[in-house]
Amino acid sequence: MRVDRVLLAIFVFAGVASAAAGALHAYSLSSAQPDLGFAPLIFATIAALLGGVNLAGGRGSPLGIAAGALSLAILQEILAATAAPQYWSDLITGTLLLLVTIFAAPRLYSWRQRRRVAADSVASP
Repeated sequence: MRVDRVLLAIFVFAGVASAAAGALHAYSLSSAQPDLGFAPLIFATIAALLGGVNLAGGRGSPLGIAAGALSLAILQEILAATAAPQYWSDLITGTLLLLVTIFAAPRLYSWRQRRRVAADSVASP
């Protein structure tokens, strides 16, 4: 089986399906906004890191990601319920992302060092 062709076909299909979904959504709203911002991406990143996903890969579970997403959603709802200004919500979310990344970074650094040593041992004859 040619993995490259299958992988390329999957990416093409995903792109076409995403474009069709976006077009249908814009049609249903009778408007389109090309830039939705990074809010969904940042939310997903923080939720995954809170849920125990390792930045280097190989660790994490769907249940942990769901718990991280629920925790972050509750935090955002609390901020909305207290009528906190939007910049406070952004500041707290950014700080949370920074803290979670800092706590995950030591494992990332050791993983990167192991990969570098493994690559050097393979490259040198």
